[in-house]
Amino acid sequence: MSSFGKKTLSLIGSKIGRLTLIKPSHGAPIPSGQKPVFWSVLCECGKTKIVRWSSLQCGRTLSCGCLQRERASQTEHKTHGMSKTPIYSVWAGMIASFHNYGGRGIEVCNRWLKFENFYKDMGDRPAGMSIDRVDNNGNYEPGNCRWATQKQQLRNTRNTVFVETPQGKMSLSEASEVFDVNHNTLHTRVRRGLSGQDLVKKPTQRKNKKHGSRLG
Repeated sequence: MSSFGKKTLSLIGSKIGRLTLIKPSHGAPIPSGQKPVFWSVLCECGKTKIVRWSSLQCGRTLSCGCLQRERASQTEHKTHGMSKTPIYSVWAGMIASFHNYGGRGIEVCNRWLKFENFYKDMGDRPAGMSIDRVDNNGNYEPGNCRWATQKQQLRNTRNTVFVETPQGKMSLSEASEVFDVNHNTLHTRVRRGLSGQDLVKKPTQRKNKKHGSRLG
């Protein structure tokens, strides 16, 4: 004979949320000496689950978990809907990994703690490129981050010398390549305190008075 009363048994087949009650069962006695009632339930999605009756009764449990997952997915879709995109993976990786640089004082700026702001500032990741800090000792923030090739990133170390050019801040080696000016020439100009157009202008050619030719 069942240890459950008619009232409990009469609930078999009834539905709470997405769950259909299949059969009740007792759990282990609790401190009060009573045995809590559990129900074996069938969810609309096809999964079965054992749920405490009190959770069903108060409406705390309405599915096997699928309802919560759907709501979370809908919320994510309403915000940016990009959690499975490459750019979101870049952002998530940046947030997760920047803690490794804590000892160097490197941080992610407050604005970029929100994905939408990061995406607005950086846009989609170009093919074959990764996020790179222009100043390797600087923060992850607008103005110090760019999409860079592997070659550019290999140049960018803690000891890299950076200069201000008409095209923005870049390494001395990169400036030499972009503006076609000898690396040593640039280095000498940096030591003289030059920047911007004065730093990268082509060396003026001097006339050789004897031969009337121009020297580089």
